[in-house]
Amino acid sequence: MSLTDNLPFVTALGNDDGYDTIFEQQLRTFAKPGDVLVCISGSGNSPNIIKAVNWANENGIISVGITGFDGGKLMKICKQSLHVPLNDMCTSESIHSIIFHYIVLHFQNII
Repeated sequence: MSLTDNLPFVTALGNDDGYDTIFEQQLRTFAKPGDVLVCISGSGNSPNIIKAVNWANENGIISVGITGFDGGKLMKICKQSLHVPLNDMCTSESIHSIIFHYIVLHFQNII
């Protein structure tokens, strides 16, 4: 489940509670212990992602962080991390995209 797909819902949460809690609020509703939260942040310092990971870690959710630059706070607090140590957002995001394409192919048993 993508926590970014329902833009009207995300906007409503942001307007009502602030954008720094848009992911945490959805996790409170939908997540259960044992679920996996995958977070992507180029800088690793996005406040809404950090709050979501902190909540996930406190509630039995497995947190995975995908980061660039120096990994920021996200790399330090996630249970698992995949770090692309490049100081260029465009290139880091491109590599993240390749990684996710590989993961999809893996789950489809193509590779």
